[in-house]
Amino acid sequence: MSDQSHILIIDDDPLIRRLVAKTLQNAGMQTTVAASGEEGLALFKEHGADTILLDVIMPNGLDGYTTCTQIREQSTGQHIPILMMTGLDDLDSINRAFEAGATDFISKPINIPLLGHRIRYILRAAQTTQSLLDSEKRLHHMAYFDNLTDLPNRTFFQEHLRIMIALAHRHQQKLAVLFLDIDGFKRINDTLGHLIGDQVLQETSNRLRKCLRASDAFTR
Repeated sequence: MSDQSHILIIDDDPLIRRLVAKTLQNAGMQTTVAASGEEGLALFKEHGADTILLDVIMPNGLDGYTTCTQIREQSTGQHIPILMMTGLDDLDSINRAFEAGATDFISKPINIPLLGHRIRYILRAAQTTQSLLDSEKRLHHMAYFDNLTDLPNRTFFQEHLRIMIALAHRHQQKLAVLFLDIDGFKRINDTLGHLIGDQVLQETSNRLRKCLRASDAFTR
C-alpha cells in the first residue's frame, strides 16, 4: 500500500476537517477536504480518491446519504471505500448509511489515535478486493476472447448465439449468421511465415470491426 494514499474528507465542521486531515497527514497520507456534499462530489469527480470520509449530517445542501449515493453512481466510485462519520447510533441511521452504499461507519466523537490504523486497514481491504476484481476480469477475458485478435471467441459465439436464437423465437424475428473465410490464407502462412499470417488476421479483424453496427457481434 502506498504511503501517499489520497483521502477525501467531506464534513461541514471545519474543526473536524482540520483534525482528521492533520491526523492522516501525520500518518503519511495525502488529504483533500470539502465543506459540503456538493464540493466533495465535485472534488471526487475531478481528482478521485482512495478512500472517502463522509459526514452524515450536513444541513446545507446534500447530506451524507445523498452524497454517498451519487458517488456510487460514478464509474470510479463503485468500489471505493466510503466511511460515514456520524454521531447517530440508532439502527435506522446505520441502515440508511449502508443502503446508500457506505463501506463502514465511524462513530463521533472520532477516536483520533486509532484513525490512521483504521484507514490503513480499510485501504488494504480495498486493494485486496480490487485485485480480486482485476483477476476476475482477466480470467473472463481469457475465457471469452481470442488472444491474437482480441475478438470474442467460439465460446462467446456459442453462448451469444443461443441467447439471440431464443430472443428471435420470442419476438418472432429472423436472425442472420454470416461466416467469413480468408481465401488462400494457408499460402500466406506457408510462404511468408506465421508472423505475417497473424498480422493479416489482426488487420482483417480491425477493418471488419469498423463495418459493424452496434447490435452486431463479430467473433473468431
